[in-house]
Amino acid sequence: MTNAPFVHLHFHTDYPLLDGACEISHMMDVAPNMIRFMVVKMAQLGRAMGLTRTANHHEQQGARTMRRRQFLTFSVTAVGGLLVYTLDRQPLRVHAQGNRKLRVPLRFFDEREALIATAATARIFPSDAAGPGAPEAAVVIYIDRQLAGPYGRDKHRYTQPPFEDGIPEQGYQGKATPREAYREGLARLGQGFDALTPEEQDAKLRAIESTYFFQLLRQHTIEGMFSDPMHGGNANMIGWQLIGYPGPYMSWSDHIDQHFGHAYRPKPRSLSEVVGHPVKPSEDGE
Repeated sequence: MTNAPFVHLHFHTDYPLLDGACEISHMMDVAPNMIRFMVVKMAQLGRAMGLTRTANHHEQQGARTMRRRQFLTFSVTAVGGLLVYTLDRQPLRVHAQGNRKLRVPLRFFDEREALIATAATARIFPSDAAGPGAPEAAVVIYIDRQLAGPYGRDKHRYTQPPFEDGIPEQGYQGKATPREAYREGLARLGQGFDALTPEEQDAKLRAIESTYFFQLLRQHTIEGMFSDPMHGGNANMIGWQLIGYPGPYMSWSDHIDQHFGHAYRPKPRSLSEVVGHPVKPSEDGE
């Protein structure tokens, strides 16, 4: 079924008087993450109150009405690669592939939002003489995946009123979900943010430095640089190469005798490589 160009899934909701089954709110939460539905359509016989309930829940979750699938285009040589150092300790990324284009489907952002987010993360973790930064690690793809999943809609946080400011140790206590915070924050940066000079971009980011959106953006930039590649960022484990992290090895007992007394920097391995099978990331869950 995953290779089919079109999948028609028919089921009954919990609203019809004749035959109820699937709860509407749960269905609307799960559908985007199951097989990457592009369109969810609901038809109902008899009473049509379920249609209103579906639309209301759709809007509350920050979802959009029907749209074409969005993509972000990368040059293959612009992300990932093997990080090596020259004799004078200058970082250099090496690619085995030519300069071809890679189109990555977006799950939450549209293309314009993705370009703005890419530019913003590039100022938080820039590429410089020390090595690659957020653009090379494809941090924006990590953020896009997180916002499209359960985390983005605040599934694991209590989100009912009243909303009162707490002490810093309690964390964020507001109403906005991460999805809503990003929509508002990216809008404040402006449609042409990615076309501004680095100095102008820094000035705009400093103006929102105290906002919840900026806190999320900074946190997600760091996570996207150094999390396991299965989450969409850290392309080719470029972040791990930068800091010398070998990955989540389960044991070092076999390496101690082989390399005792010598500097040892193994090639980074992702979790799926370590365990020997694909691992489902949390953002693909319900």
